[in-house]
Amino acid sequence: AAAAAAVVATPEPSLSDELLGHVDKIAALATGMGPLFSDARQRSAQCRVSLSHALDARYTDELRVAPSLLFGRDYNVEVELHCLMTAVKTAIRIASRDPNRELNDTSEAADHLCVVLENILIHGLQEKRGFLDFSGERLSYWPLVRTLLPAKDVAQIEGLFSTPQGRGRAWVRLALMNHTLGDDWSSLINSDALKSFYGKDALVMHREWSEILLGFLQAVDALKFSFCLRDSQLDSPVIRVIDYGRLLKLALSYQVVVHIDE
Repeated sequence: AAAAAAVVATPEPSLSDELLGHVDKIAALATGMGPLFSDARQRSAQCRVSLSHALDARYTDELRVAPSLLFGRDYNVEVELHCLMTAVKTAIRIASRDPNRELNDTSEAADHLCVVLENILIHGLQEKRGFLDFSGERLSYWPLVRTLLPAKDVAQIEGLFSTPQGRGRAWVRLALMNHTLGDDWSSLINSDALKSFYGKDALVMHREWSEILLGFLQAVDALKFSFCLRDSQLDSPVIRVIDYGRLLKLALSYQVVVHIDE
């Protein structure tokens, strides 16, 4: 009877405890996920400190972290794809919370979206191969994308930026402003040259995931964006990894709920 009473008396975990537990699971999951997720564990740990401040009486039991991020198993490609898809859907939901607002370079929502899209585009890129080339350097997606764009867009982008990273980032921002990202993505995933740039485990090579993402990006094309395409920082060779901790905190602050399997 005493044991039964002890069980009954045990309080249920609070919403704050549950969300912080989810952050810990994301951090543990990120441990073996390779360079693309190299700082996710650190970011998630930092998020534990500030996450409780984002939780207050406004949040109800309906608020949940996407279960797709919380697989209790070792790293594999399917988990990585789920993480990328959840990140992009979360970023889109945050950007879409006010469809009449123009998103620009100062918008944290637009910044997160661009970073997530870049990480998707570099996911699974093959290494360069050539005679006596042992650098391990990966291919860029820009040479593929440029073959799919109007000549005037290619000329504009290549006239402003000198690196493939800068040109790729400029294309993403130009497509967001021109409401053509969905069409460009469709051309990309249907390109005959796709296999020459990406490995078989790349997100763009997974037909189901890439088609789902196409639907997401077509929704993004309804939003308003305004970017400065003369930002020299876009030419930086450094690839920014997805800050899952900050993305989660931002989603909570806007009461954004994402389930990848919706």
